[in-house]
Amino acid sequence: MSRVPPLHVRSVRTKLLLTIVPVVALAIVGMTLIAVRSATSAQEASGYREAAQLAVREANRFEAQARASAALARGLATLVERDRSQDRAEITDIARAFLLRNPDLAGTYLGFEPNAFDGRDAEFVGDENAGPDGRFAVWWGYDADGKVTFMAPLDESAEYW
Repeated sequence: MSRVPPLHVRSVRTKLLLTIVPVVALAIVGMTLIAVRSATSAQEASGYREAAQLAVREANRFEAQARASAALARGLATLVERDRSQDRAEITDIARAFLLRNPDLAGTYLGFEPNAFDGRDAEFVGDENAGPDGRFAVWWGYDADGKVTFMAPLDESAEYW
């Protein structure tokens, strides 16, 4: 195996360059790594801030929408509570009109405890516009074509309810 002869540098300039260039190269590599790490951290922090701001905006939007929907529900409940006619057809029409006037709602639903509306649930057992036990329940929603339609009342007597 042949041996590499040692490098004999005689020039001071060359000696200085051979000493300084590796140090400067290491310093540049180190500074580049630090800059990349700082930029990455700053970008991550910016992304987290933007995500947090988006979450707050969406939460506020949802809360406002939920409050508006709750206010509409309270309004419909108050209207029905104050109606003294105890006319099922009239209340059914009111629920439909309420949905038509508030198109942002997915539907309107009114459900009463047994005999709580007009005390006549027994007369409506089996009626398609009443719950299975005859209780007064109204549910207006949208069909697949987006048209307002009367839905079958929910079976509020079922155990899952």
